[in-house]
Amino acid sequence: MHAVVQGTGKPLVFLHAFPLSSRMWEGEINRFSRTHRVIAPDLPGFGGSSARPDGFTMETAAQEVLTLLDHLHIEEPVVLAGLSMGGYILFECVRLFPERIGGVILAATKASADSEEGKAGRMKTIEQ
Repeated sequence: MHAVVQGTGKPLVFLHAFPLSSRMWEGEINRFSRTHRVIAPDLPGFGGSSARPDGFTMETAAQEVLTLLDHLHIEEPVVLAGLSMGGYILFECVRLFPERIGGVILAATKASADSEEGKAGRMKTIEQ
């Protein structure tokens, strides 16, 4: 998985919205990398990251985040920030590996699945 990794200090992970990439966090990366180790992945199938052959789910994306943290040898709890779809993935991270999370920042997201109308709109965007 492609990721921007910048700065030193306590780890802060930014999870991007659909259908964007880590580039949406450029301002935050520049600001927070002065005091934190900022990690901003391109989630599977977005930006510089390849799509997974088995498809994209919130759970598989959360597993990719965990794999990235392991690859970077980050063992201390991280702060996860998620916007929209990034928040959905953040909730999966909390479910799958709560011991690795020291804090969360949620913006413009929700804890429930999309409605059928919301899913249809997302699929339309994917097709475009």
